[in-house]
Amino acid sequence: MPLVINRREKRIASRLGLAAALVGLSTLSPLNLSALALDDIGDMAQEQAQEKLELEDMRNEMRDIKGQVRDAMGAMSELTNQGQGGLPGPGPGQMNVREIHLFAREANLEVGSDTGANKDTIKALTYNGKIPGPEIHVRQGEAVRIVLHNNLKSPASTSLHFHGLITPHKVDGLPRAGGPSAAPERFLKTEDSFVYQFIATQPGTFFYHPQIIHQDQRFKGMFGAIVVHPRLPTKEVNKELVLFLSKAEALPKETKPELATASTTAKHFYLINGKTAPFIPALEVLNGERVRLHVINTLDEAVPLHLSGHRFEVTGINGSDPLEPRIVRDTITINPSDRVDLEFTANNPGVWSLASELPKQNSNNGRFPSGIAMIVRYSELTPLTPH
Repeated sequence: MPLVINRREKRIASRLGLAAALVGLSTLSPLNLSALALDDIGDMAQEQAQEKLELEDMRNEMRDIKGQVRDAMGAMSELTNQGQGGLPGPGPGQMNVREIHLFAREANLEVGSDTGANKDTIKALTYNGKIPGPEIHVRQGEAVRIVLHNNLKSPASTSLHFHGLITPHKVDGLPRAGGPSAAPERFLKTEDSFVYQFIATQPGTFFYHPQIIHQDQRFKGMFGAIVVHPRLPTKEVNKELVLFLSKAEALPKETKPELATASTTAKHFYLINGKTAPFIPALEVLNGERVRLHVINTLDEAVPLHLSGHRFEVTGINGSDPLEPRIVRDTITINPSDRVDLEFTANNPGVWSLASELPKQNSNNGRFPSGIAMIVRYSELTPLTPH
């Protein structure tokens, strides 16, 4: 049988000499063995003490790193505060500014494609006449200028909140400078405009909508995405898509009682990006592509979202740092106002669904298919030929 010398025996051998250890430790007296055992225990205690010192050094290094991060965030915050007085426009030696104009206005929108008196229509409040409003994509550290124009019918005031983003108080929601007062007259009146300026210091998925005093405007369609991409590159994807989950009241339809159906009597619609199934545009993918979804729930209820035929990685929740290790799911429950970043690899060719698991959400008043349900389709598939 070969002689096996473990770590403990090697330490003993180093004291006795390798030759003596190999000749046979059995020749040593019990007293000598006891002495060696005590020496070995002493060595182990020294090693443990050294490991404790190294662990404490690591902890100190981590505290130093955290302090540096806090200092950097403080510097970014100071830069943001300095920018509120008027961010410089693009030009030689000046900071580039991403400028977006939002027009708050009413609109009647078709959420389906029925025609005539049976059109699926909602009376909405919107940014720029659509649901959701314009997507804002910026890089971490980039300056942002958002100009809000209130074109709502008088006497409707409005406001703007950047959900999840940490911005100075005078930027977020109060369109009049000069104090913390949230009195209604301090909000943006009809035909007024206001400029919101800040530096996007946090990477993640966020969304803009009116402040809580104007909560009804949000639930009628006034919302849009702000995606702040990390300063450092992340894993590349082939497709990236923002999905807003929402609900809207239906406009009444002029239908004879005897012709009434679930479609004509619908009181509300569950929507993805302002459309209800089966009129939600399909997500077209190619085999092998990497897909990133930014899902935002504007509903007042949770949505259990399921992707059939695939499993996705949850890479971020509510603008958090990238999750490591990543959580793998085929269904995730998204609570009200939550923003969830999901990624999956298209590796199972076919036609699949991305839909709520709740019948009331993947239908509209019992009408199927409808509601929160969209198709994920592999573009290279040959269309089926009817026989």
